[in-house]
Amino acid sequence: MVLRAADASKRQLTCHTDARSPKVQHLRLNPHVQWLFHDPEARTQLRVCALAMVHHDDAIARVAWAAVPLASRLTYGTLHPPGTALTSPDEALPRAWKDRPPTPDELEPAFENFAVLVTTVDSFEWLQLRDDGRHRRASFTWTGAHWSGVWLAP
Repeated sequence: MVLRAADASKRQLTCHTDARSPKVQHLRLNPHVQWLFHDPEARTQLRVCALAMVHHDDAIARVAWAAVPLASRLTYGTLHPPGTALTSPDEALPRAWKDRPPTPDELEPAFENFAVLVTTVDSFEWLQLRDDGRHRRASFTWTGAHWSGVWLAP
């Protein structure tokens, strides 16, 4: 998944996914998620714990869909849910789109497969790896009013 938006004031991280994917069904049963980020140049890692809300066929999903480029909408126009075994990559999309790009009208039904995951961050851990071996690690938790942090042994 790709991070699509971050709102520090709301503690939210947002991404898009296919509503048919198994992860959406899992999130409806258990909304606890973790985001993992890594910056190899800064040698920094973040593990972010959050609660996810699935937005499917609602106003939030509709606004996000309007901003999705047409080429990216193809992802949601596949004939099968993500991860379905195929005998050929040509089976993924409708046959009519094999030799030409679909029109915006042809892609509109793909909206029913589009979902937005809005996650609200509760806590995160930060780790910075250092050349001298003196790594640094900290944990931050939302208290309901502010962030509370503590240093951790790396």
